[in-house]
Amino acid sequence: MMNKYNIEDISQQISEKGFVKIENIYDFSEYRFLNHTKKKGLLSYPINLKQKFIKLLKLDLQKIFQSNKLIKLSDELAFDKICNLYFKKKSQLRMIDSYYSEKSESPIIDWHNDLALPPRLMQKKYNNQMKYIKNTLTNTSGPARGLKFFIYLSDVQINNGSLAIIPYSHQVVQTCSYLMLEKKIPICPFWSLKEFRDMLKNNETKKMMAEKLGKEKLELFISQSEFINHKQADTNDFDIEMKKGGVIIFDELCFHRGSAPQKNSRLVLRYLFKKKN
Repeated sequence: MMNKYNIEDISQQISEKGFVKIENIYDFSEYRFLNHTKKKGLLSYPINLKQKFIKLLKLDLQKIFQSNKLIKLSDELAFDKICNLYFKKKSQLRMIDSYYSEKSESPIIDWHNDLALPPRLMQKKYNNQMKYIKNTLTNTSGPARGLKFFIYLSDVQINNGSLAIIPYSHQVVQTCSYLMLEKKIPICPFWSLKEFRDMLKNNETKKMMAEKLGKEKLELFISQSEFINHKQADTNDFDIEMKKGGVIIFDELCFHRGSAPQKNSRLVLRYLFKKKN
């Protein structure tokens, strides 16, 4: 059973806030094969002809069948249409995987955004850095911002596998990336939230950000992310609790993190869509 929703409204909410939460999008009782992820931690599914051909050569017909079923599901849920509206351009499915996290006291992943300039590129030539930023924003080639769909196959709560997202942070990261691309602020890594806030200690960078983004939006982000400087370097203010069968759709530029699955293990089905080249 599929939960009907307004794709225009969903796309608009993501544009404004960076993410949206939808409860009970589907009954996944017939997708028991996703439970096999528990044996490996992460399972990827072939989505294009080349990937499927490789599975065919390995006689892994079951994985091809499962992939086709998951692709059909995303079509039924109109994931591509949401992305087309969001990017105002034709999108394409770039990844399907299922991700299992064992019960643990450690966070699944700390505060970061998926596509900002990573520290490893700072050791390379300037042109490579500029190319990375341009690709992220414009999708000319290589990495490009996308929409991720986290479908929960187990319940999550605060301090138990929940995803946390800082609202509107995608706009802040996008603004920063454009200013670097325009050579108006220095290029520096800002994959982690701490790195990004350290960059804003530069008064000229902060001024340029405020002029392009808007002072209110920048000050809101600075206030919302202040927790990273405290002893615990975390907060539960932005955690999103979710029941099995719900989805969180978010822009990869948003700052987010996965909390520790302290009470029980977590299983999610993930889709990634990006603009077509």
